[in-house]
Amino acid sequence: MPTLPPTPLTGCGQSLPSCSSHGSSSWVGRTSMWNNAVNAWWPLLFYPATDAPRFTTGMITMICTCGATLVITWLVWYLERRERERNKETTGKT
Repeated sequence: MPTLPPTPLTGCGQSLPSCSSHGSSSWVGRTSMWNNAVNAWWPLLFYPATDAPRFTTGMITMICTCGATLVITWLVWYLERRERERNKETTGKT
C-alpha cells in the first residue's frame, strides 16, 4: 500500500525532548491509527474498479505522494542539520 509506515513517524515523538513517555506512546498510537485509516481508504479512493486496467488517478496520486515524501524528507533533514550546526556554534562544541 502506498502509505507512510508508522516507523518513520514514531521518530518524531522521540525527537521531542520535552515529551513524556505518555506523550510518546500517544504519538505512536496516532501515527498507527493514521496509517490504518490511509491503508483502508487509499485503494477505494484512488484505484476504483471503473478505472481498470489503467488506474490513471491512482498513478498520478502515487507519483505526487512520492514526490512530496522526498521533498518533506529532505526538508526535515536540512532543518535538523541546520539546527545542530547552530547549537554547535552557540555552545562552542565540535
